Parts: sequence; structure tokens; C-alpha cells
Amino acid sequence: MEWISVKDQLPKSPKFVIAYKKNGLVLGLYFGADKEFRYGEISQTNQVTHWMPLPSPPKTEEQC
Repeated sequence: MEWISVKDQLPKSPKFVIAYKKNGLVLGLYFGADKEFRYGEISQTNQVTHWMPLPSPPKTEEQC
């Protein structure tokens, strides 16, 4: 997976994403209605520069 610049594309919402902020990584939730990256109840939109979708979850022993 590649990082996607917020200048190029925003996630389709609502969607959990990995977001890169100016000071490091944070797991965020993107709400499309307000077009904000949120971590808990705090907007991180002005600090997010890049994002990528979450990877697929690991397979459990039952799925192997």
C-alpha cells in the first residue's frame, strides 16, 4: 500500500484509515459528512498530510 496525499484524494467515507500527521502516525476515523479526520472527538484534519486504508485483518486459526 502506498501513502495517499490529502491534496490528491480523500477517503470514501466513513472509513477507518491510517493517517500520517506532521509529527507522526495516528489511527484515525474519517467522517465524510464533515470531511474531517478525527481521532476520538478531536479533529486532526489540519495536521494530516497523507493517509492509507487499513490492511486486511489477519486470518484466524479457524480461517486457515
